[in-house]
Amino acid sequence: MKKPTLEELYATLSAFQVRPGYIVPVTADLPCLVSGIASISLAEGGCGTSSTSVAPILPARGGDVPTSSSGAGSISVAGARAGSSSVVAAGSGEAPARRKRTPGRWRRIPRILPHPSLRNRPMTMQELLEDCLDMSDEIYCFREEDKPAFREARAKMARFYQHMIDVEKNGNRLTLRPRVLLDTPEQHLTAEEMEAELAGKNVGHQAHRYANLAIDHYNTENTVKIELCTVLLSNYFFEICGSTFAHVNFTARTQDDNQAKKSLYFAELKFNPVLLELTECADDVETMCVSSVHNLDHSCFGGCHEINRKIDYVMSGNQDYERCHACSDRIKHPHGTKFVAGHDSSKIPYYTAG
Repeated sequence: MKKPTLEELYATLSAFQVRPGYIVPVTADLPCLVSGIASISLAEGGCGTSSTSVAPILPARGGDVPTSSSGAGSISVAGARAGSSSVVAAGSGEAPARRKRTPGRWRRIPRILPHPSLRNRPMTMQELLEDCLDMSDEIYCFREEDKPAFREARAKMARFYQHMIDVEKNGNRLTLRPRVLLDTPEQHLTAEEMEAELAGKNVGHQAHRYANLAIDHYNTENTVKIELCTVLLSNYFFEICGSTFAHVNFTARTQDDNQAKKSLYFAELKFNPVLLELTECADDVETMCVSSVHNLDHSCFGGCHEINRKIDYVMSGNQDYERCHACSDRIKHPHGTKFVAGHDSSKIPYYTAG
């Protein structure tokens, strides 16, 4: 017995997987149906035998659905009784008539535009204003006490967008304040001048802690010991890599010599996270390690955190190794090559300024 081909099996199974009386459109190109008449006998277990006759059929075009069981390109399935079925496909060789669509019979899916922020073009000021006004404090605020601040910020942004819309409508030019480039000049300050400038300033515990650590480090590294006179300023900041640093100014003089001249000092400290684990075992472990201590009697430079520094040389990325961009002008530093942190001129990782 000749083994049926895959096309013949496909045609046979497709015919028997429909309800009796259902019209099956022939949309596939089945050469076995066009080449001749094939007779396939199927035996159903426990239900007797059934005979299937397939007549030559011309394949229908894609999308053509016959409207009658006797039309060309269709298969009519009729089940007389359980256990036997007859599939008869008869074709006259002519293509079936294409069914005409009735207007209004098919419901068209409405087209919904995506959110303006998801489109390829940038959002207009009007769209930004509408999006700002649509923001609900019930969605963006988890606590009741946060809602007043959220509403205030939303109203401020809405006023800005409305102002930009008015500028576009009236054709006015928006004048922006030009970016002014400045620099912190080299200074020659004495300890007494710094103390007089910051007299009456409330110095926190952090600055005292850093200054005492710097004194201990300096006395360990040098033969001439010094003692702390006045704590001035300190700043605690983060670098883009995640490291934590601190800068501190203080005045000191030679130890056990009341007639000695005071000097202005700068110290840089770095947080060591490894030592943080040891604090659980011992309370006297200090997590801040002193990187360097410098005497500023000869010259010093203020920080550039509050200004846009004019840089005349080619930097390595955003790193300005001449100044500190993490501290304000009130904290005095040596030349930038003598300390490690605070050189990112973009000021992005520096959230605080002393």
